[in-house]
Parts: sequence; structure tokens; C-alpha cells
Amino acid sequence: MCGIFGIVKKEGHLLDDKKIYKMHKAQLHRGPDHFGYLKDGKVFLGNNRLSIIDLEQGNQPFYSSDRKIAVLQNGEIFNFVELQNELRGKGIKFDTSSDTEVILKLYEEYGIEMLNKLNGMFSISILDKKKQCLYLVRDRFGVKPLFYYKDSTEILFSSEIKSLLEVLKESSINKKALISYLKYNFVGGNESIFNNINSVKPGHYLKLNLKNNDLNEIDWWDQEKEIVKYQELLSLNSDIDLVREIIFDSIKIRMRSDVEYSAFLSGGIDSSIIVSQMNKITDTRFNTFTIGFNNSKYDESKFADEVAKELNVNHHCELINNDILEVWKDVLFYTEQPHGDASFMPMYLLSKLASKKDKVVLTGDGADEIFGGYDKYFHFNDEKNFLDDFTSESTLFKNSDIEQLGDFPNVKDVDIIRDLVNVDPLFNSGVLRDAPNMAMYLDVKFLLPNNNLIKPDRMGMAHSIELRSPFMDYRVVSLGLALRAEEKLKNKTSKYYLREAFKNDIPDLVSNRKKQKFIVPLNENKLNIEKFFKIIKNSKLSEIGITNDKFIENLYFNHLNNKSNNYRELRALAALSLWHDNFSKYI
Repeated sequence: MCGIFGIVKKEGHLLDDKKIYKMHKAQLHRGPDHFGYLKDGKVFLGNNRLSIIDLEQGNQPFYSSDRKIAVLQNGEIFNFVELQNELRGKGIKFDTSSDTEVILKLYEEYGIEMLNKLNGMFSISILDKKKQCLYLVRDRFGVKPLFYYKDSTEILFSSEIKSLLEVLKESSINKKALISYLKYNFVGGNESIFNNINSVKPGHYLKLNLKNNDLNEIDWWDQEKEIVKYQELLSLNSDIDLVREIIFDSIKIRMRSDVEYSAFLSGGIDSSIIVSQMNKITDTRFNTFTIGFNNSKYDESKFADEVAKELNVNHHCELINNDILEVWKDVLFYTEQPHGDASFMPMYLLSKLASKKDKVVLTGDGADEIFGGYDKYFHFNDEKNFLDDFTSESTLFKNSDIEQLGDFPNVKDVDIIRDLVNVDPLFNSGVLRDAPNMAMYLDVKFLLPNNNLIKPDRMGMAHSIELRSPFMDYRVVSLGLALRAEEKLKNKTSKYYLREAFKNDIPDLVSNRKKQKFIVPLNENKLNIEKFFKIIKNSKLSEIGITNDKFIENLYFNHLNNKSNNYRELRALAALSLWHDNFSKYI
């Protein structure tokens, strides 16, 4: 786990060492153990390393024997052992046990097509001086971030937006991205909240021609083809057995580490499955962590305690006694873009708790979106109106409300979800079979990379720990989307396959328990609503185009007077205000 960054100058322009240092320092929390770099003419590539695999010899970059190819990565390749053995069978020798060296050797053997062999979470830079190109690669689901900026003299890239902002002369708010935030509670798509700073799309890579600095973006992974492959496997195998086998292996390879590992344990089915299977893989009694709330309506820590006792792990629980809003501004500093999701705050505190003990933590992220863990999936049954229903389900502020908030022309033209996926061909092809599966597929494309996977990456990295999500193994995702929704949601039960596949491994209190949605207990407290409003009133949102104070006041007073429930809208505006406090210096 690391952070990567780089600068490629146009011919005739010199690299700036001060700029390099600023980029390095801005994301030091992602990798405090070692700083490795390559400086070659007009190209600089850097790596902030958090040492997890091959602590002694794993520093980056990794070079080919002729020094013509260099590789740096942020993340982990979980199947590196199998890939290393495959290459050794071809007579290829290794100097280390690092997964980054495996990427280098794979590239030398297969070229950029080697990406489909990788099972992991990663952003990778590959400098190929023979071909005079630089590849910037992002993993299939966007677990690891990768941002870039281009102007007439240089191209910059980094694992963090802050690293870019620190060296840009000026930046401005991207109104399209801001509208996306107001619509969906997060910024969707590959455009960031800052103009001219974009992210490499999940499952894509950029190819930079070093001769003329031209950039091309290439889609390197065919998710639909992979789903069809698993549909064929399901026709030949027991679906329950296949679910169990693939998830078990996904957990097993994510336990590969040269440092201590642990797990988050909420008391729900996803984390309980992970901990139960970890127990089968190791004889070591490892740590588990949970955060609890004093409000019993939302507190799951008692379930986590019971599961921990049955599974015999070293369990650590921390109750949130202080005002959780105290960490909100820090959280939004690390998210870098506005996020209205309150669950980032307990994840931040949970990561802080885990960082006192371990560097690697397994989490249950992704299971809900793949195996049908949300109640909303029961509501999708009409293919004709599917996209309207899905968009409505995902919407925070309506278009008319956004237009009233301030200076936002062409709101109706911002349609991130429709930009991402053309659903008609997918329905017509029969690949996803039904509307609930299409909703899960869109959540994998839209919700996960833009919000739900931002949370473990940024909150873990804020405390220099690596969070690994076995359910985000591409085999698990492909299998989950290949399963029929009528079975995943059988008998109106969420995550039917997970319950059945692991019913003998997890305590009955978990397998028989209805999913408890993870909610931060803020909305029942009138004082918190007042805090939201105070944060908004004391902010300078007018600087980014939100100018209608009267509209915001109406939201607040209508909520207090029980005329309408505007909790999420007020929370989102408060989050935007705190985010702006953090980043206004760059605008």
C-alpha cells in the first residue's frame, strides 16, 4: 500500500524539485515508510511506501535489467504468489518476494495485456522507455485512486488530489461535479470537484506518448464478459458451493502479509463471514475491531461482542462518547472531495483504533452491492422505467431544488448515471437478466467507486493502514452479478447466498438476523440539526455558487417544524461547507 505520483514535462521544460517535494509531502500519510523515485530527463515518478509485502526488498521503483522499464504501484496484487510461480515455470528469475516485481516481470513477458492476470487493488505507473510511453493504470473497480492533470507544458498524476493542488498555480470549482454532489451526495464520474483534475476510470488505463505528451484512455477489462463466464460456471457447478469456494479463496489471498493483519467486525453477516473464514486459514488469534454508539437503537457492538466470543478473536470495541461531529472536518480533508455520507466518520475512528495494533485490516465492503444487501433492490421490477427508478432512488436534491440553490445552469444536462451505462443493450443482451441485478451492477459502477470504496481507502490511509475488501475480488463480483436476483433475494431475504453458503460457520444470531443498516445516530438529535445549520450559515458557500440563503433557511425551519424531513439535505450542505473550509485556499 502506497501513494504514487509523477510529473512529465513537455520537451524544453525542466522538472522543478520544489514541486516534486510538495507532491510527495502532501500524501506522505499514504506511505510513511519509504520514499522511492525515478528522475529521468523530463520524467519524474515517485512512491510513498507503506511496507506490507517484502519489508526489506520491496522499495520502489522496480527496474528491468536494462533499466528501460520501471514500475511503481499503490496497492496490492493478492495473487502475486501464483503469478510468480507461473513466471518461474517459464524460467524467469526473481530477486525479491515483492508483488511489484511480479508486475514488472509480467509486463516484460506479456506487455500491458498482463493486466487481466492481476487480482488486486491497485493504481500502477509503468514507464517503458523502449516504447516511449507511460502507462497509468487503475484497478477494475476503482478501489485505489488515481488522479491526473494536463496542460500545455506538463502532465501531473497522483494518488491524491491534494498532491496536485499543492503545485497547481490555480484551480477552480467544476460546476458539473458540484451538481453531481448535490444530486447524489457524492461526486460521480471521472471529473473531480476541481476543473481539469480528473480520475482514471476504474478498469481503464491512460497511455501517455512521451514524444508528444498525447494521452489516450483505454478500457482494459470487460466486466460483462466476465459475468457471462461465471454464468457458464454456475450451469456446471453448485451455486452455493461456488460462492463459498471463491469467497474463501478471496479471503485467503488477502491474508498474505509480512505484517500483522486483523479485521473489522460489526456483528453483521459480511464481517462475520470474513472473520470465521480467517479462523479456518490461520491458527493465530488475531485482532478484530468495532465502533459502537451510546444510542442503543443504532449500536451493533453488542452483536459484535457476541460474535467475537464465539469465534475466539482478540476483540477491541470503542464506544463513541464524544461528539462524532468533532472529526467531520478532518474526515473531509482526507476524502478530498465533498461526501455527505456520515458513515465516513465512524470509519475514520475505527481505522484510528485499528492503527494502534495493525497495518492490514480485512473489511466487508462491497457485499451489499453484489449479493443484494439493501432493501431498495426489492423495489426494482420494471425494466421499462428502470433508469428513472434507479436515479430517483439515488437522488438527494431534485433538479428544481438545485436550480434554486444558486448559480447552476443546465442542471438537467448533468446525468452522471446515464453517462456511465447504456442499460438498454445490457437488458437486451440478457447478461444481467433482471432489474434488481441491473441495480446492483450500476451500484458497482457508480456507488462503489465514487462513495463506498472511497471510505475504506481514504479513512484507512488517513491513519496509514491498509484496508482489504475480499468481496471486491473481481471473481466474487462477477459471480455475484451472475447469480439470479430472485435467488439472491429469495423469500424477501437479503443476501440469501451468503447466509446459505456460510450458515455452518457463523453464529445463528448473525445468520438469522435481519440486516441492520449502518446509520450514524445524528438525525434524531435536534442539536445536531442546529449544528448543521450553524456550519452552513458560517460558511462561504456563495464562493462556489450556492447563494440562496432563504432556500436553506426554509429547509432548516421546515425540518424543525416537522413539515418535511430535510436531514440528509442539511447534512450534505454542512459537509460541503466543511469541505470548502478545508480546500478554499486552493480555489
